[in-house]
Amino acid sequence: DVAASGGYYIATPGRKIVAQSATLTGSIGVITAKAVTQGALAKVAAHRESIRMGANADLYDGDQPWSDGQRALVRGEIERIYALFTDRVAEGRQIERGQLEALCNGRVWSGRQALENGLVDALGDFHVAVDLACEAAGLPADGSVRADAVAQPKGYSVATAAQPPESWLDPGGLRESMRWIGALAIGDWERILGGERIWLIADGLPKI
Repeated sequence: DVAASGGYYIATPGRKIVAQSATLTGSIGVITAKAVTQGALAKVAAHRESIRMGANADLYDGDQPWSDGQRALVRGEIERIYALFTDRVAEGRQIERGQLEALCNGRVWSGRQALENGLVDALGDFHVAVDLACEAAGLPADGSVRADAVAQPKGYSVATAAQPPESWLDPGGLRESMRWIGALAIGDWERILGGERIWLIADGLPKI
């Protein structure tokens, strides 16, 4: 339901892109961050020690903020990826560079706005996308082509930690809680937050 940066990047080479009218489409932008967890770990008497071989091997380690040099390195990488991203969009959507910049820089659009701006080809749901795919493949678009659903892998979530204490005594709940604590201890933020609906919206846009 959200074609966020990575989702839209993957979609741009496609022949057709379908979006629901109210879905958030975008952003065409690049952002990165890291959580500095040293203070939080100290509060629970947890100590983490890193052994590195290169000067920037611990670039995303949560023990300390970036140095000025590391921050410049990260900014340069963001700019490189952003240039690649906009190149892909310009090529895949056939949008002139002069028009494209006004659509990028992390801006977020509804599906209807994305259609008006040429970022998607049609409004609709999954069934509309299947019908368009059938047409492109020369298959009947009458619903006779079967589409198999793929189950999402189960990950950890912040909701796991919010379960009532009595649920921790259940074998399944205890096992899940221990896995969540383990992921927290090693700073596996992608696994912890990966399934959460955290949206990064550009400044200046109306709040939803």
